[in-house]
Amino acid sequence: MNHGATCATYSTLLFLHSDNKIDLDALLVIEDQVNKKNIIGSCFTQRIDNDKIIYRLIETQGNIRARLSKVFYGDQGIFVKKDIFFKIGCFPNVPIMEDVLFTKKLRTIGKTKMLQNKIHVSSRRWDNGGIVKTTLRYNLINIAFKLAVSLEKIKLLYEDSR
Repeated sequence: MNHGATCATYSTLLFLHSDNKIDLDALLVIEDQVNKKNIIGSCFTQRIDNDKIIYRLIETQGNIRARLSKVFYGDQGIFVKKDIFFKIGCFPNVPIMEDVLFTKKLRTIGKTKMLQNKIHVSSRRWDNGGIVKTTLRYNLINIAFKLAVSLEKIKLLYEDSR
C-alpha cells in the first residue's frame, strides 16, 4: 500500500480491499469532503453483501465503533490526503493492524469522519468460517490488540480465518 501511494498521481489516496465495492458517486463525495469540508481522512459506512439479519447486526457494530472511535479498518475503504499520508509516516510496517495504527495516528492531526456512503463488503469470510466463529475471532483480535499482545501472535489468529 505504501509503494502504491508513492506511485499515485492524485492528491487523495483511497485504499480499497479487492473484495469491496463502492459506488462511483462515492468518489465524488471523497473529493468534496477533502476539498470543501477539510477532512484529512475517512472511511465509508459498511454494508455486508448478504441479506441475513445477522449481517445487519455485525455491520452496525462495526459502523458504531468506527463512528465513535474514528479508527477505521481497511475493509471500510480508507481515504486520506496524500500529503498527510506521507506526513504521518505511511502505514506502519507491521504484520497486522496497520490500518488501526495508521488511523489512530491520523485522527490526532486533523478532522476525520465516517461517510454515510456505503462500501459493499463481501460476506465470504463469515460464510466460509461461520458467522459466530468469525465474529468472535475478530473481536478476540481486537481485544488482544488492546491488551498489547504481539502483532505476530495476533496475525496467527487472523490467518486462521482465511
